[in-house]
Amino acid sequence: MAEFTSYNPATVRVIGEIIESFMLGFPEHIRQLGLIVLEKYGIRAVDPNRFYNAQPFLDAMKEMAQRFGRTWMARIGEQMAMRVELPTGRHSLEAAFRGLDKVYHSKYCGGEIGNWTYRHEGVSQGIQRGRMTSTNHYCCAFDRGTLEGFAKRFKPFGINDALVRHDDTQPCRKNGADSCTYIISWG
Repeated sequence: MAEFTSYNPATVRVIGEIIESFMLGFPEHIRQLGLIVLEKYGIRAVDPNRFYNAQPFLDAMKEMAQRFGRTWMARIGEQMAMRVELPTGRHSLEAAFRGLDKVYHSKYCGGEIGNWTYRHEGVSQGIQRGRMTSTNHYCCAFDRGTLEGFAKRFKPFGINDALVRHDDTQPCRKNGADSCTYIISWG
């Protein structure tokens, strides 16, 4: 799925909680700029419990990515991951990554939205390694930021950092591919 393009623009809807959380990722002093862009696409006074057509939100995200850059989108993804509510039992790094697809699907309705697929690849010299593939409609940088946020939020005690990087040997949605793959390591 190409970036910022819903699989089915006429029917796929996103819960307002996601839109609200996205906007809370903006620093307060420029949040108004993001709200203006949302309004341009018909999204006003977001109710976190109501569903909204996803394509206008994706169009607004695309404009914000063009205005503010991909680094900005990664930062917003990271901030969202720090706040999103997870089901009980998803309070470790492995559990968060394994449960991400379920959480993602719980925030949408009305049709296909893509997936997050996680695979643990083992341990080498004390370093854990996993691989996440995303086929959703967000941009590559936003998804990388989301994974970085989960890595920071759920890294094991005593671990200084978890690294998330795009696997440049695999296809990328920013180049029109259907998926992006990220390598995650910690330990």
